[in-house]
Amino acid sequence: MRYFLTTLRHKWFVLLAGLKLGGIPLWRLLIHDWHKFTPAELPHYNRQFFGDKGDPEGFAMAWLNHQNHGKHHWEYWCTRSDHSKGGSGAVNGYLPMPETYVREMVADWMGAARTYGDSLNIQPWLNKNYHKMRLHSCTVDRLEMVLAEIGVTLPYTEPKLTLADIVEQLRSCQYTCEAGSLENNIMFQVLEEMVGCK
Repeated sequence: MRYFLTTLRHKWFVLLAGLKLGGIPLWRLLIHDWHKFTPAELPHYNRQFFGDKGDPEGFAMAWLNHQNHGKHHWEYWCTRSDHSKGGSGAVNGYLPMPETYVREMVADWMGAARTYGDSLNIQPWLNKNYHKMRLHSCTVDRLEMVLAEIGVTLPYTEPKLTLADIVEQLRSCQYTCEAGSLENNIMFQVLEEMVGCK
C-alpha cells in the first residue's frame, strides 16, 4: 500500500512538471506509469522499496516490464537484436524518441526528484546518471533542447572518437614528431590503410 501512495504522489509531481514543460498531451500525463499499479509491478515495487527486498528477480522482472511499457523511458527505445535494420531509423540499436516522450521522460525525472527529494532540480541526478544512458543522436538533441528550457544542461562527456576520426585529426592539424611529418611516418601510413583513408 505504501508504494501505491508513493506512486500517486509521483504521478502528481509528474503532472505538474509535465504541465510546466508543455508539449505532452494531458491524457499522457494522466496515464503516466499506470502499469505500476498492475500485479506485474506493484507487489514487487512495494516489496523492494518498503519490504524485505527478498525477491530481486521479481523486482528485475517488474522493472523490465515497466521499461517495456513506458515509452517515456529511454530503455524502451533500445533494440535488443539485429531486427532494427532496414530503414527503421535505428542507429547502433537505438531508435529516436519522439519529442513528446522526451518531454515526458524529463517530467518523470523532475517528478521523481520531487517525490524522493525536495525539489524539481534534476541536474545532480543527471550528472550522476547520464553516462549510463544509450540514446540516439536525435534523442540527445531533443533532450538538450528540453533541458535548456528549464535551465539544465547535459553533463559533458568525452566524445567517442573512432580510429578514422583520430587519423583525420592528426592529418588535418599537420602534426609532426621527432621523425618528421606524419606523411613520411610508416606507422601513420599503416593507420591510414587500416581505416581506409589512403
